[in-house]
Amino acid sequence: MSRKQKIALIIPAFNEAENLPVLFPRFRQVVASLEDKGYDAEMVVINDGSSDDTAEIAKRNGAFVVSHPFNLGVCAALHSGFLYGVRNDVDILITVDADGQHNPEDIIYLVDEFSQNDYNVLIGSRFIEDTGYKKEFFRFAGIKAFSLLVKAITKLQIYDVTSGFRVFDRDVIKFLAKNFPQEYPDAEVLIMLSKFGFKIGEKPLSMNPRLHGTSQHNFKTALTYPFKNLIAIVVVLLRSLRSKERMEA
Repeated sequence: MSRKQKIALIIPAFNEAENLPVLFPRFRQVVASLEDKGYDAEMVVINDGSSDDTAEIAKRNGAFVVSHPFNLGVCAALHSGFLYGVRNDVDILITVDADGQHNPEDIIYLVDEFSQNDYNVLIGSRFIEDTGYKKEFFRFAGIKAFSLLVKAITKLQIYDVTSGFRVFDRDVIKFLAKNFPQEYPDAEVLIMLSKFGFKIGEKPLSMNPRLHGTSQHNFKTALTYPFKNLIAIVVVLLRSLRSKERMEA
């Protein structure tokens, strides 16, 4: 008898004690629905050095918690999620925000789309269709610019390169556990995965404003984001070129 496919919902969280009690009943319902479909599903909160009750609330609600000793940032939180995926033999890893922007119920839709196609990565997108999502001018301009850059480099049309709502298969989990970027992973991850031959898809979803608290993105990060991402992209291109040369040698 073959084992059930294992799904991990990876939920990076930094001081999300106000939002998690609202979201966890919905996450638990999603886990139950996935298990009804024959999966072995679990919630994993990556507590990125929170100073509030994020970790305690997650544990009380049945999530496995990985805690950083202090705030390391979104890249480190996501990397910890992929390391967890490798160490726990996860087949499908889903990254989803802890601030209420992502609707947990959409996880079922993404898993169904993922299982019916041959994607290695599937992205939930705010911008394929007009869903009424409120766009901040500077950030949306940066997203649009990097969408065009990703297309120029990879020939891949991705409308929402910064969406954190993504589904990954086992091969990508293993790859990113070893190769996850240190900062600003958005466009960099997509270019890297495309250059290494992984198939990436995108599906439209509606998303929401943050429920409570303050985003780590602010005016300063909006201004520095494009420059740091450009540097990261150059590094990815050089890395993928060197890897290709080694493979052909």
